[in-house]
Amino acid sequence: MKDKPPPTTRTWPSTVWAALRGIRSAGPEERRAAVDELVRLYFKPVRRFFQQVLGIRGPRLDDVTQEFFTRFLEKDFLKNLPYEKSFRGFLKLACRRHYLNWCDAERAARARSGDLARLHNRDGSPIDVAIPASRFDSMVDEELRRWYLDDAIERTRNELVRRGKELCFLVFEARCARDGSEIPDYASLSRRFGIAVFDVCNYLTAARKVFRAALQAVAIERSETPEEDLRELGLHRHLS
Repeated sequence: MKDKPPPTTRTWPSTVWAALRGIRSAGPEERRAAVDELVRLYFKPVRRFFQQVLGIRGPRLDDVTQEFFTRFLEKDFLKNLPYEKSFRGFLKLACRRHYLNWCDAERAARARSGDLARLHNRDGSPIDVAIPASRFDSMVDEELRRWYLDDAIERTRNELVRRGKELCFLVFEARCARDGSEIPDYASLSRRFGIAVFDVCNYLTAARKVFRAALQAVAIERSETPEEDLRELGLHRHLS
């Protein structure tokens, strides 16, 4: 009998949305605490996204990413919050606005310094011609897809290790082949870990059950429509 995933009832709290929806009416300390929580949760995927689109690294990349979150306090990024159903949609809007502002500031700085060389995006297109919204959205989704999976896998590891089933997780992680290598078959995993093929099958079944619950938990925390978010990110296939 196939394991059923936990229900996605909206009586479960959405930590990201609770923080976001409280920012606009909160006092300075509460606003700072909410933004600090957003930075803790989203700094890595947002930083990786700006690295991809702008082609910058190191301290400069950290500055651009930190400035993005600072603008939650100082600018009007939150005015469209009531119209978005998920932080993913909201994040796309905010990232694109920050990207365009960064491009404008970079062009102005170069003009003041007399540097007339044309500025380009990471993909080689000139910044004078902004990345199309559809392409921009897909780039944000690409980073969030990777981040959803990484987070769900990490939660799976923590839960299985907590249960004393670290080998179960190691078999599951090897089968994921996140390094881009070829997905190993059950016989290969059997030889690698010194266990029977039957055990490989059982370990993977147990780990996938934990992983499905973890992936749903990630989506529920970050969206009012978690199933829709997973479907649009192409992650719903992991729930079957």
